[in-house]
Amino acid sequence: RGGAVYWALAKIHEEAEGGVGDKMRGYVMLSTACDGTRRTGAKNTTVRVVCNNTLNMADNEKGKNEVQVSHRSVFDEAAVKTDLGVAHRSFEQFMGSARALARRRLAKAEVDRLTLRLLGGEDALLFEEARRAELLEARPAKAIHALYNGAGRGATLLTAQGTAWGYVNAVTEYVDHLYPARSAENRLDSAWFGYGERLKTSAFKRALELVKA
Repeated sequence: RGGAVYWALAKIHEEAEGGVGDKMRGYVMLSTACDGTRRTGAKNTTVRVVCNNTLNMADNEKGKNEVQVSHRSVFDEAAVKTDLGVAHRSFEQFMGSARALARRRLAKAEVDRLTLRLLGGEDALLFEEARRAELLEARPAKAIHALYNGAGRGATLLTAQGTAWGYVNAVTEYVDHLYPARSAENRLDSAWFGYGERLKTSAFKRALELVKA
């Protein structure tokens, strides 16, 4: 937005594989805005190397997933680090969840249910059949399913093909690289800070519910 928003990705020197050839790297994302539209924030995030998709460490139990500081406050680096949790522990926990997702095979009906809840909300499974079919035939659902079924980068890896981890990454690739937007800048803003970020986190959490069920 003309320099109003700026950010940095800081490596935490943590990386691991969810399976052969499927490497993840850990980062802390720092961001702020000088036009009053956003507070200064820090959050744990990951990058999947094979496709450069980003995903927050949404299931961090050792600390907060994201810390925000008002521009009227002093940015206390030590306090933010404590609130986010010890980075390597957060990353290890995330990788444990990623590997569990990679072991969970999905039936087609489960993929459809995940997509319905993701795009239609919690009550989507209660919609009439025609409405459910309409959601699954809409462009977002078809794009996500195409990525999941082999079109996505890294979709044919053993960790991803036919698994809950593959579904999560189909959603992240759609949001990060294909989501309709007026510009690449707007898409990035959505993927990291807006609706796209919420969509990715929702996909991760709902897929993880299947693992824990």
